[in-house]
Amino acid sequence: MADKLIIVESPAKANTIKKFLGGSTKVVASMGHIRDLPKSKMGIDIEHDFEPQYINIRGKGDLIKSLKTDAKKAKKVYLATDPDREGEAIAWHLAKILEDDKDKITRVTFNEITKTAVQKAIKEPRDIDLNTVDAQQARRVLDRIVGYKISPLLWKKVKRGLSAGRVQSVAVKLIVDRETEIENFIPQEYWNIYANLKDEKSKKEFEARFYGKNGKKQEINSKEQVDQILKDIEKAMKKSDDYKQSTDDEIATAAERVLGKLRQVNSEYLSWFEIVLAMVFAIIGYNLPVWLLFFQKKMRKMEMENEVMQFQTIILMLMRIERVNVEMILEWLERYSNIFREPIAKCVNNYESGPWEALEEMKDDVNYKEFIRLIESMQAAVEKIPIAEAFDELDSERDYYQERRKESNARLIQKKGMIGKVIGFAPMVGLFVGYLIIPLVFIGLMSMMSSMNDMSSMAA
Repeated sequence: MADKLIIVESPAKANTIKKFLGGSTKVVASMGHIRDLPKSKMGIDIEHDFEPQYINIRGKGDLIKSLKTDAKKAKKVYLATDPDREGEAIAWHLAKILEDDKDKITRVTFNEITKTAVQKAIKEPRDIDLNTVDAQQARRVLDRIVGYKISPLLWKKVKRGLSAGRVQSVAVKLIVDRETEIENFIPQEYWNIYANLKDEKSKKEFEARFYGKNGKKQEINSKEQVDQILKDIEKAMKKSDDYKQSTDDEIATAAERVLGKLRQVNSEYLSWFEIVLAMVFAIIGYNLPVWLLFFQKKMRKMEMENEVMQFQTIILMLMRIERVNVEMILEWLERYSNIFREPIAKCVNNYESGPWEALEEMKDDVNYKEFIRLIESMQAAVEKIPIAEAFDELDSERDYYQERRKESNARLIQKKGMIGKVIGFAPMVGLFVGYLIIPLVFIGLMSMMSSMNDMSSMAA
């Protein structure tokens, strides 16, 4: 009889954890959720605080019986489902199923499937986090209410088979409301009046905008209103002491200044260099994301190549160890990997369920030619071919990649050297052309034109 029972979600994870623990520990899988809301009805008592009505998932009756039997035989039951919201809810459902043995049920979590992490988690059990469970139940209940209430409306109005969700339904409502506001918007004409004024004390000029009359804001919606406001301002100015004390010349000068600024505003246009700069910035802005993606792709390729060369070095070292196998090689590669860590970890977890299939799945995940060659060699080693024979060409391949890297670095250094020379000589060439060639060409043209004029006058 097993002293400890550990329940995880997937069989592959269960097989891996078995290797880390002793023979007195049994590891079984719940195969995901074991309880859920019924599909034939709403399954939520809306009148009584939205109480969910869970049932055992069809087809898992034998699994539930097996879990209950194993729990009764064990002295301690550890619920080791995933450390996320769904995993916490699965652990809570398992505790409900195994309620007869609730005194010996506890919860453990680990973020990586290693011997150290699993053993540490077993030593630090805790209670089920009901806040996380309630969060998962709230999401599930909301999904069910929105789906079962709105989906029939979609079938009737749009197309049968569509389903509504708690996120997209609200998002569609917000988009529709915003679109309705845009469609109902009535464009209105508006005007602003600006004046350049000078502070009497500091003598500094500043720009002022018309706000309203008698402290109240006034909206300007037509040119007629603008003309009327300007007339009112002119009348008020004529009544002021400053206007009465001003001479005709001062008034004419001020009027000319205002008219000059008005002409300048009305005759505004883009200079040729402004158009060129705008086009240059537009081209740069349009192509910059593509250039950045290209640079990131190139850097990513270099990182992948470096990691594969590191893998080759590790495999060459492990080949010299007796009784080394493909699973050991994968574990070492996972330990020192960075870019390919996720597919390698996935392959290690699925290795017990079928080495060839796990390696084949990793080939589909990595999609990098050099690494795929290593995976194919590992597949050959799985089929009872010795490790040394499967990787017999690895040393020469590694030397080839290193030589190719040296050539690539040499070409890169040469290219950068050429760019540096161009940048270094550009100012000198510019000075030579600007101060010598262009003036000489200009002087030559002017002399030619003068000679042509002299010849024309002599002929006349």
